[in-house]
Amino acid sequence: MNFYNKLFNGPLAGSVGNSMDNHPDDVRTTKRNLKYAGYFDTDNGEDDPENPILTRALDTRIKRFQADRGLKVDGILKPGGETERSLFETLTRRKADDVFGPPERSDERIGFGGGFGSRMASAMMQPTDDQPRSPFVLHFKNPERENERTSPHLRRVNEEQTGWTPSRPLTTPTQEPESSLGNKKSGYNEKEFLDKVEKTYREYANIGRRNELTNAAENLEHFLEGSGTNKILSREEARDKLFIRNGEETNKKRFKQSFTNKKTSSELLKLKQGQAIEIRDKWDYKVGNFPIKTIIKNTDLSRSHLLRGDLNEAVATGSSFVKSNGDFKATRQGNTIHIDGFVTHRWEDTYDFDPNQSGGAGAVTLEKAGRAKSFDIKSNWQQRVSGTIQIKDGKLIKPNLKWEDINSKKEK
Repeated sequence: MNFYNKLFNGPLAGSVGNSMDNHPDDVRTTKRNLKYAGYFDTDNGEDDPENPILTRALDTRIKRFQADRGLKVDGILKPGGETERSLFETLTRRKADDVFGPPERSDERIGFGGGFGSRMASAMMQPTDDQPRSPFVLHFKNPERENERTSPHLRRVNEEQTGWTPSRPLTTPTQEPESSLGNKKSGYNEKEFLDKVEKTYREYANIGRRNELTNAAENLEHFLEGSGTNKILSREEARDKLFIRNGEETNKKRFKQSFTNKKTSSELLKLKQGQAIEIRDKWDYKVGNFPIKTIIKNTDLSRSHLLRGDLNEAVATGSSFVKSNGDFKATRQGNTIHIDGFVTHRWEDTYDFDPNQSGGAGAVTLEKAGRAKSFDIKSNWQQRVSGTIQIKDGKLIKPNLKWEDINSKKEK
């Protein structure tokens, strides 16, 4: 089913609104949809629909649309939520169920936004009875949360890019934490602030364990330890992950097919009795958390942690590649090409945080203060490849290859 027509620009990948994910593409999409629905008068300079920043004008127009449609007036759009569904129906004159499914399923879609690029904190941003709300995202005005601190970084981004400062005072000073150490006049205690930040993130890790997100919790705890030591996975540990198994198998099929492609087959057919040539080839298999438009085009759902329903990997790792490099020797004996060589498989993901995404600013603040550190998660292993390719009627017949596992390569 096509999501789009000439008016509707959806769907959203993450939530939009006060203290939500606010990915730039989603903010632009929301502004365009509201413009087509008649809620932005760009001729009067209200706002630029191509401006990817959440602004007061957008907050106001979302609430006005919600009020006019009899929806909950909270200024928030969630993927598949009632406001996005209402915008879709307004602009397309079609039933939202045709695209988003029944309304009772919409809550299942809300969690997709939290995993794009951010980590454990952003995937668990919505509070529950036993879960604190992150204090590190920008808020417009909420009297019930007056004492909540706002990230200096996000406050500065908001003021510089939108020219709009929240109407309530912020309790965090405008200077960076490093320069505020020992500044008694500001009334700000850096150690207490960082302790609160770290405590919140450690609670996220505890919540992850309680929800069986063990891998995600372990990675967040390793980040908070601050050593920056890379995590090296053996081949067996790496292959516990479905997406790595799929990546390895897909790349193996690609190597097999490449032996009979036009360029390689032409070189092999030129070989004379006893002659040999070296063949090098490589294939990359992308996995992780893709933008929604990429997911729609990609029919292999196993490549997306989110569509595969693996929240553990979605918040434990980001977008990455399974990279496979092959070195082979091809020797002709009669009408048979003998193949012998090695393929090195490599997977690597950097565990870090984006300060511009929900939950990211607090983690970056901890890292700048030396209380956390980003690290790489790596795995590197080899397979021996041997087999034959038959020549028949001047053409190469489908290769018959054997793959033999070799112990993981040690890496420092």
